[in-house]
Amino acid sequence: QVNDLNNLSEAELLALIEQKIPEAIIETTYDLASFEQAINDMIDEVKTGVVGILASNDTTAGSGSGVIYKRDGTNYYLVTNHHVVEDATVITVVYEKNGMLFEIAAEYVTLLGEDPTTDLAVVMFESNEDFAVIPFADSYEIELGDIVFAIGNPLGFDYYGTVTMGVISGLSRYVNDDVEGGFDATLIQH
Repeated sequence: QVNDLNNLSEAELLALIEQKIPEAIIETTYDLASFEQAINDMIDEVKTGVVGILASNDTTAGSGSGVIYKRDGTNYYLVTNHHVVEDATVITVVYEKNGMLFEIAAEYVTLLGEDPTTDLAVVMFESNEDFAVIPFADSYEIELGDIVFAIGNPLGFDYYGTVTMGVISGLSRYVNDDVEGGFDATLIQH
C-alpha cells in the first residue's frame, strides 16, 4: 500500500489527507459589517458605565476614568486609579448624557478605599441616573491575541468617552519606574 502512495500525485495525496483528516482544511468567512455592529452594540451597552473622576485638594487637581461595577439602589460603586484620587479632599463624578457633560457633586461621592500597590481605588456615588454596570472578567482567562477595548477619558474630558481597540500582546509585563515614589506592577499589555 506504501507503493500506491508513492504513485499518487500531489493533488491526489492532498485529497486523501483531507478525506482522512477533515480538519486539515478549515474555511472561514469574515463579515466586517457584523463585526462593526457587534462593537457598536457593545459600546452602546457599556458606555454609561465608564465615567469621569475629578479629584482635587487645596494645591492640585486631576482627572481620570472610573468603571462602575456594582449598583445597590441609587448607590453606584466604581473602580478607578489610586493616583487619580490620591490626597484628594474633593471628588466629583462626571458623566455624559445627550452629548453634554454633567457632574455629581462631591457631597454625593465617597472614597471607600485605595491601594497604592495596585494603583486602585473604590468610590461610591449616589445618583438617580441609570448607569450601566460592567461585569469584571477573569484576567486569568485572557490569551495572547485576544481583542480588547478600552473606553475612557484620556487627557481630561475634552476626549470624554474615547474608545480604542487593541490586541493582548503581553500577559505579565513588569514595569518598574523609580521616578517620584516608584511604580512597580505586573501589567497586561495591549
